[in-house]
Amino acid sequence: MSKSKKAVSQIVTTILIILLVLAAIVIVWNVVKQTITEGSEDVGAEQFTVSLSTSQVDLSQDPINISVTRSAGAGDIIAIKIIFLDGTSNSYAYENTVSIPGELETITYSIARSATSPDSTGKNLVSFKVYPIIAVSAEKNVTGLPASAPSGGGGGTTPGPTTISLTNCGTLNVENGNYVLNNDLSTTETCFTIAANGITLDMQGNKIIGDTGLEDYGINNSGGYNYITIKNGKIYNFSAGIYNIGDNGNFNDLTITSSGDVMGSIYGIYTLGKDNHIIKNNIHIVNTAGFGSATAIFIAESTGNIIQENTLDENRYGIFLDSSNDNILRDNIIDSSIEGIVLGTSSNNQLINNILDSNNFGIDISGENSNNNNLTNNVACNSIVTDFGCYNIPGPVGTSGTGNIFGSIIQCTNPAWPILNQHYTTCFTP
Repeated sequence: MSKSKKAVSQIVTTILIILLVLAAIVIVWNVVKQTITEGSEDVGAEQFTVSLSTSQVDLSQDPINISVTRSAGAGDIIAIKIIFLDGTSNSYAYENTVSIPGELETITYSIARSATSPDSTGKNLVSFKVYPIIAVSAEKNVTGLPASAPSGGGGGTTPGPTTISLTNCGTLNVENGNYVLNNDLSTTETCFTIAANGITLDMQGNKIIGDTGLEDYGINNSGGYNYITIKNGKIYNFSAGIYNIGDNGNFNDLTITSSGDVMGSIYGIYTLGKDNHIIKNNIHIVNTAGFGSATAIFIAESTGNIIQENTLDENRYGIFLDSSNDNILRDNIIDSSIEGIVLGTSSNNQLINNILDSNNFGIDISGENSNNNNLTNNVACNSIVTDFGCYNIPGPVGTSGTGNIFGSIIQCTNPAWPILNQHYTTCFTP
């Protein structure tokens, strides 16, 4: 009998424990439910169904034009808010409560910098984010997710070109920065030093002027940075207008006059050991006093370069390739120099449609093992020594190479040599 009472007591105890647990669950659920209900006012479904996207934007402009497109989806947008960032801790806000895109509609906002913040007028804005402001009730608004960037960019952040105005010489160190020179500059040392990849310097027709100091450069890329563009300006009186050892440079629409000490070597554009440059549409008048060596375009140990449509006057050398292969030289005009084009120990280069006039030597192939260069439709006239030459050099190597083709050339001073379309194994000595 006592065993039976004990069993009943254990059952009752178990039932009471279960009831207490259920009661606790109900209490907790009511608390959680109230929290979720209250929080749902702040996290409405509209925040996730309202979707915006933006176009690529040039943040250097004033006004800044930003196109915002809304996709299909529910949600009551009452404002568009745009936050601009300047790459530091500063941000500038713009809000529009009048022009709101409807579903599948695009609106372009033309925003004066002064409309974001008076302090942003002189700043270099680097990115922005666009947010919808959504009404979730009569009393409450929430900020939606940021607009997506072009081409799947994350977070609605769309960097524009970082455009930086220059009024003094200095170091250019913003990666992919678009620098613009706003005035002429004079200096007693190197003017601009490259310190990041992807830099563009648009000189906007302005000039930088040195003091003819040896080893002072107009543009110094001795750090070996790549994808550098220098354009649209004048560079005067440096020992090298552009000194470059980076890959994939682009140097165009420049006028360069370089000067140096009596025995110094000076250059218009000097590039060493790097490849795939485009040097186009430049005017180089490179002078030096005494017995120094002046070269308009000097390419050393470099391949894949295009040297095109340059006008080169009054140099020791117009274009000098030193141990450089697989380059294209075309449509250049070179006159009044000691040597117009020199291929020194350089092979597989193409010389096309170049015009050389009134030089001591027109085109020279020299050095050890200059092989398989192809000359097509070049004109060399009025040379003092010879229009075209292939020269022996002193020492154990007796020729400058094999397989060099002189095809479809016009020469004036020395019409007997070379014979067109011949492969020259033995060099010609003038």
